Amino acid sequence: RKAVNCVLKHRGREGSRLWSAKVNVKFEVNYGCGNWNGIINNRMNLRRYSIQEGFVLPEKSKWKHSGIKSSLIPYLQSQCIDKQVNLREALSDHSPETRLPSNERQAVSKEVQRLEPLVSSLRKLSSHLETIYELEQEIASIPSSSPGSKELKQEAASEISDTKELIGPLEDIIMGSLVPESPEDSKNIILEMRPGAGGDESVLFVNELMIMYSKYAANQGWKFDIYDKSDSSRKVVASITGKEVFKRLKFESGVHRVQRVPKTEKQGRIHTSTITVAIMPEAKDADVKINASDIRVDTFRSQGAGGQHVNKTDSAVRVTHIPTGISVSIQDERSQHTNKDRAMKILRAKLWDMERNKLAEERSSERKALVGTGDRSEKIRTYNFPQSRITDHRVNKTKNDITRMMNGDLLDEFVQALLEMEMTEKMKDVIEKA
Repeated sequence: RKAVNCVLKHRGREGSRLWSAKVNVKFEVNYGCGNWNGIINNRMNLRRYSIQEGFVLPEKSKWKHSGIKSSLIPYLQSQCIDKQVNLREALSDHSPETRLPSNERQAVSKEVQRLEPLVSSLRKLSSHLETIYELEQEIASIPSSSPGSKELKQEAASEISDTKELIGPLEDIIMGSLVPESPEDSKNIILEMRPGAGGDESVLFVNELMIMYSKYAANQGWKFDIYDKSDSSRKVVASITGKEVFKRLKFESGVHRVQRVPKTEKQGRIHTSTITVAIMPEAKDADVKINASDIRVDTFRSQGAGGQHVNKTDSAVRVTHIPTGISVSIQDERSQHTNKDRAMKILRAKLWDMERNKLAEERSSERKALVGTGDRSEKIRTYNFPQSRITDHRVNKTKNDITRMMNGDLLDEFVQALLEMEMTEKMKDVIEKA
């Protein structure tokens, strides 16, 4: 737009300067960190116009005021700035022989869009670092004996201070963009909770934790639906749908331990019980392919309380995946079709979760011990009721308000701590690769 309007603005130490192209003027001006080239005629119409969007990051000596490690600079140059330029060139290539297929163009376009805020922030950061370097050189070059030197140095130092304040937010964007979010983070989840050690106390805590998650879901604006609450197996299966559900709850998978005095305990002894929580991203048909020949569907009469209809119709459904032996039973709804749909949704989630865990074990670097793997055998959190204390063993975080925790109001603090730890571990991977 600046080329078409024939106005380029350059901000220098002496102030602002304006150049206007008039009649058939060819110009090549460094604007910020990008090179602008073009030919403008006397009617201000564009004859030829191109932008070389690539730029070179400042040398390492100019990064001393940045929190970004110097070892990342080559990585940022090659895998972010140069990569975006190359991808844009590939998108602009419409030659029949070399143009990208439509499916690849869509993926490349998404990657260009993902890189845009990162590259834009790098461009601004580079400009700020160059400004600080030039101001520091200017301060060093002003003789102390010259008239007004003190005022000039103070003015330059003030501008350095103001520019430094702009660096922090840009670095946050850059570091956050270096770790792309997993496509699974945006998915809904299937939540499964089972009692472990502790007998009836463990069963009671399953129900209490279900209420905690339902209240947390309500606080987040999510939808919480109970799919199966079986009296026989004493497990609870629920669906939570909303924005970034899996991202925020994925580290809830594991063994939750509760310590308290049961109501039936006469002598006031503290009992320890456990439950197992499984968080599985909801899988679509495209995520998991299930052959009809691999499925066995059985129908039977529902059991437990529910009136005459529950006990007189074959509305309960059991779906078994023959190759793996995984079986899912649903009887909560009156409709056999609804129960079958829910059972298939849970089965797809379990099969996908099994495949994800298999891949994650092969790529052990993605399963950091500090944050936790989300493995169901891993003790992740302790709820101590007598001391009103909750401790997350992965991030070594303790809070003292068990009532707020069970009401779903305190859980988000643990979620945030786990997400921050995950980001730190992923950034270590990026730095190691760089």
